[in-house]
Amino acid sequence: MGNQHSQQYGQAGGITQQGVRVGAHSNIPNDAVPYQGPRHQYCFINVEATLSTQASFLSAAIISTNIDAYYPIICQPYADGFILKQFQSIPGVQRQKGFGFSMAMPFQAILCKPLTAPSHERWQLRVEKSFLQTQQVLQFFSSSSTSVADTSDIFQKINSVTAQGGRLICIEITGHERGPSFGQSFSGYQGLKGVDLFFNMPLHPNPTIYVYQAVSVPIQFQLMGGFGQTQIRVLTDFMGQFSAYLQKGWKLVEVNFDTSQTTQAGFFQARSSMNSIWFFEKEASKINSQVPEWEGTIIEYEHKVSASFGGTRAKTNWDPIMIDMGQRGWEIACLVESPEVYQTGFTSSGMKVLMFFQRRIIRPSGAGGFVAPQGGHVPQPSGYHQPTGAHPPPTSGYPQPTGGYPQPTGVHPPPTSGYPQPTSGYPQPTSGYPQPTSGYPQPTSGYPQPTSGYPQPTSGYPQPTSGYPQPAGCPPPSYPGYPHQAPQGVPAPKK
Repeated sequence: MGNQHSQQYGQAGGITQQGVRVGAHSNIPNDAVPYQGPRHQYCFINVEATLSTQASFLSAAIISTNIDAYYPIICQPYADGFILKQFQSIPGVQRQKGFGFSMAMPFQAILCKPLTAPSHERWQLRVEKSFLQTQQVLQFFSSSSTSVADTSDIFQKINSVTAQGGRLICIEITGHERGPSFGQSFSGYQGLKGVDLFFNMPLHPNPTIYVYQAVSVPIQFQLMGGFGQTQIRVLTDFMGQFSAYLQKGWKLVEVNFDTSQTTQAGFFQARSSMNSIWFFEKEASKINSQVPEWEGTIIEYEHKVSASFGGTRAKTNWDPIMIDMGQRGWEIACLVESPEVYQTGFTSSGMKVLMFFQRRIIRPSGAGGFVAPQGGHVPQPSGYHQPTGAHPPPTSGYPQPTGGYPQPTGVHPPPTSGYPQPTSGYPQPTSGYPQPTSGYPQPTSGYPQPTSGYPQPTSGYPQPTSGYPQPAGCPPPSYPGYPHQAPQGVPAPKK
């Protein structure tokens, strides 16, 4: 079964000269004419955060994380011209830590810089704390179930920071949770998840100002049961959504799932829809322009995970694919975990990860109007199905600027308050996931400890102010991993 799924990707996995096992993936786009734009160099930093659970009888369980302690490490390559492009947990990988209620969760920071003449632009990483609340809509005597999420605090934080000139990088659920208490669980309340919002803040004079828009796209998929394993078929056209906005001059920043989901059960099958939010950016001076600036492609990647004592481990590594794409001028926009999960062995499983890449369209000097991307179109990956409903791009940006952003005078400090303090948490886990022995190894050394790096948040998650709304610089790293030093007081991740 595992081999059948792997054969659908077009290019089989293998092991690089550095000994890194790469998963099967769709074909990398080949340029008939060499791309004339800048190449990109990638830098990968792997860290392992600790999740600790606190729980008592009839009260809400709380899971806390020490992920903030590793943010100074991510900032260090900024001194060499790298900037953060993506920060996320390795899908499906966790392990039990010791004999208590602690788990280890690996995260990867992906940084990038163009291989061109040094730029005058200088950036600083900024992290804002936010949260997601999820509520299940109670429906008695019905075969359908619906959960909706409150994302109002996330949008308020994005509006606030981008109004100061910040550029949104990504949104990541980092492990902090507070689930429902015993009483709250009967009302459908599903708890609160801590969310970190990553921004690049300009330190150079006269920075380019950007506007943003957020688009909700339901990711529809079908679950078909049988005498074997359940098969999942995704019905949403990801490439169609992606290219529709690129053709209007927008650039993709992030695709994020907000935990909202609807499921309609049937006989031996079910249809489900998860809500995704797509964030796009455009220069404010070009807000009314419809001329494409970027071309895009999606690489379908098979991410494999296997069970072992105490948890799970990653069997494959996507780093070499990004390095190859960077040499062709492609810049990573985001990684999206598809709902497609399947068993590949007795103790292993696979999932499809969509790797969104984009690069600037290069026009001849003095040329105007639209110039088609290499090959005349945006590459269309195989395996997608036409959606039942289209989602046309909006005619205005998000949010619409009313004036220029204030000029930064120096370093932008991180927020003075941290995550909103939840009032409720997730049930206590009964077991952990396994430690990877290959795939995403942990760094051991590297950049020296900064003397004035990323300041630490001073408090926890922000407190919701109302009730739940009604639903209406471094060379390419040697494999494996990226070496670094841990900040003082934080143990260095283990291999």
